[in-house]
Amino acid sequence: MSAVVTWVPPVENGGLIKAYRVSYSPVSSTEPSANITLPATAQRANLTGLKDDTRYLVSVSALTSLGTEESSPLIFFTTEPLPLAVNATAQSPTSALVNWTSPASLSVSSYDVQFSRVGDNSSSTVNTKEQSVLLRGLFPNSTYNITVTPITNGTRGRPGYTTVITAKVFFLSNVSNKTATSAVVTWQPPVMDVGLVTGYRVSYRLVSSTDPSTNLTLPATALGVNLTGLKDDTGYLVSVSALTSLGTEE
Repeated sequence: MSAVVTWVPPVENGGLIKAYRVSYSPVSSTEPSANITLPATAQRANLTGLKDDTRYLVSVSALTSLGTEESSPLIFFTTEPLPLAVNATAQSPTSALVNWTSPASLSVSSYDVQFSRVGDNSSSTVNTKEQSVLLRGLFPNSTYNITVTPITNGTRGRPGYTTVITAKVFFLSNVSNKTATSAVVTWQPPVMDVGLVTGYRVSYRLVSSTDPSTNLTLPATALGVNLTGLKDDTGYLVSVSALTSLGTEE
């Protein structure tokens, strides 16, 4: 944690300025102040190693050639609290659970949870007083950016960030009625909402082959296909993909 202190040279001083001394410490501390000595040309200092969510007092003194020390009035400031620690876990192809922890020093009224799918130009926001929320209506197999912002008496605090990838949609398929040169592949529609199914693609190839798969495209009403022209006593790999109106392939 850090803060920058700036100043202007005194309008009147008791001699030529040789250096500046910046002194700072937590208001509640009984320890001696930390001191930084800077050249006469300096007009700013970067205070580092500060504690989060802590009130500090600062003074700037001009050290002169006459041995005098002209000090500024005390300045008070409070460092920011640590950002929220946010985590998200996919619960299904269309939902994700987001939870977070808030610094104990914060007295939070509520939280804004903003989420957007990577590649989209729009986002959605939900407000909650809890420290977790279940996001619903997400797209399957998609990456979402999530921002959680604490709100205290109408003032927005330091947000926390995370990402989550929703689960893929799985549906059942089966191979039956196998003969020496054919097999019937059947399936059920996706069990989760992935948009309107516009068709299915059935891909198959020899297990031992490096050639591209053979692809069959079928209408959305199809729930099975008969694969013919197969080789006898041969292993095959088969996959079924649902083509959707969202442009996805599950």
